[in-house]
Amino acid sequence: MRGSDRSNQTAPLAFKSFDRVLSTGVETAVASNAPNLAEKSKTHGSYHWNAERALSVVTVPLIASAVFAGPLPLVDFGLGIVLPLHTHMGFDVMIQDYIPYRSFGVINTILTWGLRIATGVVLYGCFVFNTTDVGITAFVKRLWTGKL
Repeated sequence: MRGSDRSNQTAPLAFKSFDRVLSTGVETAVASNAPNLAEKSKTHGSYHWNAERALSVVTVPLIASAVFAGPLPLVDFGLGIVLPLHTHMGFDVMIQDYIPYRSFGVINTILTWGLRIATGVVLYGCFVFNTTDVGITAFVKRLWTGKL
């Protein structure tokens, strides 16, 4: 029932006007904070979840082969792609969950683009490190044994 529909009920005049203002304020607050569900696909979350699981599944054999087989260029190449993307997806979910666009529009946009740029720089850095230096696996092995 809306505030104007309640005029036939027996209630003190002060409560009628207060109730009308209160219900209008609540309706406005809910309408302005509600996410626009018409723009989102119902399967968007499932694709994102599947991509996260796929990166997790690919990470396990890459790390296992790096540990047991030692430094290999193909493993370093895979780790140089999978680890930054896996980290990117984790931080992206943290930004979406704790700094949502509907509450922190500009800050969310800045952080999202900052994360994208940082991920691109890290991917490029891994590529350069794997092609011009010892590679990720050999570096971690040297770091682990203390023979830098």
